Amino acid sequence: MKYWYNTKTSTVNATVYAYDPLTGEVGDSVNTITSSVFISNRLLDMLDTHVVVGNVESGAKYYFSKNGNILLVEGTGAELKVHAGYDVKSGTKVNVVNNGVYRQQNGTTYFIDKPLQTPLQSVYKILSETPEFSEFFALLNGFPASKEIFVKKTNYYGIDFNIKFFNTFNYTVYVPTNEAIQKAVNDGLIMNWEQINAITDNLQKTAATEKLERFALPFSG
Repeated sequence: MKYWYNTKTSTVNATVYAYDPLTGEVGDSVNTITSSVFISNRLLDMLDTHVVVGNVESGAKYYFSKNGNILLVEGTGAELKVHAGYDVKSGTKVNVVNNGVYRQQNGTTYFIDKPLQTPLQSVYKILSETPEFSEFFALLNGFPASKEIFVKKTNYYGIDFNIKFFNTFNYTVYVPTNEAIQKAVNDGLIMNWEQINAITDNLQKTAATEKLERFALPFSG
């Protein structure tokens, strides 16, 4: 989106352009947004992505931005380099421009050569596209609607699917490999969905499903 000031209406508008995240190529304009609420929310989110409460030159390396994104910071002063999630994945370094360090009594402002790019991959996307996690993803995806894990919430937007029981806290997700899942099945710790769906007794089937649920969900924390 490119934001611009509309002199006719004295408001900020945004032109939406097609964008390929794999190549970074920006295409033709596809829409114009005039909603002041939408635009102000996006601009505030961009601002909060670039604000860190604390000293980014403390040497801690990783920092949380005001809106909860994780930033990787290297160097100090004019040599400082910073990366958000997508910058790390794409190998992009965001640099401080010449004479771009402005130290003040209540903090430091760094003028940088490009905006930070936050992650474009959700937990769902990583699990669904990583072959080593396919067995665990299949277990999570197999739960009935009443116990579904991946949802599209109507009151909160995400890249694709959200985790049903996650809120806005910062989570670390530990994922067992295919080998670990197969060992758990072989050892009788859990059943896979093929085995569970073959059970004809409803009580036994419910018990096996609940056991699988208790096995799968603690991998987040």
